[in-house]
Amino acid sequence: MTAKTSVDSVRMEMIADMEIPVPSIEEQIQISRYLEDFGNGFYCMVIKEQALKCLSYRECEVLS
Repeated sequence: MTAKTSVDSVRMEMIADMEIPVPSIEEQIQISRYLEDFGNGFYCMVIKEQALKCLSYRECEVLS
């Protein structure tokens, strides 16, 4: 016997009374700041990688 991992359909009465937890405003702000910092760090990493590729390409041009 295998477990089913999907639902054929979802009806309103199945989810109408379902509680959906929402973080407090303070926690939402912390999450937002964390994601913003992570995004900025990732963006800087991509820019650095592009700059290194550019420098490497230019060094190859000078050597040839």
